[in-house]
Amino acid sequence: MEKTTKKEFKKEGVLELRTRVYNQNTVEAINELWDKHARWCRNNKNEFINELLYRGTESWLLEERNIAEAMRVDTILNRLDKIEAKLKHNQDYLAIMFQQLYVQNKINYTILTRLYHIIFRLECANGMKPDIYDTGALDGLRTIDNLYEKFCAEFEALEDKMYGR
Repeated sequence: MEKTTKKEFKKEGVLELRTRVYNQNTVEAINELWDKHARWCRNNKNEFINELLYRGTESWLLEERNIAEAMRVDTILNRLDKIEAKLKHNQDYLAIMFQQLYVQNKINYTILTRLYHIIFRLECANGMKPDIYDTGALDGLRTIDNLYEKFCAEFEALEDKMYGR
């Protein structure tokens, strides 16, 4: 007969426990709740205490799930902060690269224009004569540093105008 009851216990999932509550404040709180909500449990105090245990267990599990979700969201936010910092770094790097490309392109264009004028003069003169050096056409080719500063300032002026600074 004892084996049968164990099988029934496992099959039906009924668990009977005897629990003693020694904390007077807890006993008073349960009695106050019972007085207010006895009609919900059809005046069955055992059913009422089972409902309290069920709600307490459910709230505890939900609290643990909420903490796990909050930790997950926190890690996601940390990852997003790192991605945002990397994007900001890349944005600054791209702005510097764009400025360098702009300035180098302007320098190359200026040098090519000067070379074109020199070659055009040579073409017109049917060869390089010594007086071509006296015109100053070749002097500008040695001033790349001045061009760099000039075009950096020009780029900053364009950037200020574009972004309204």
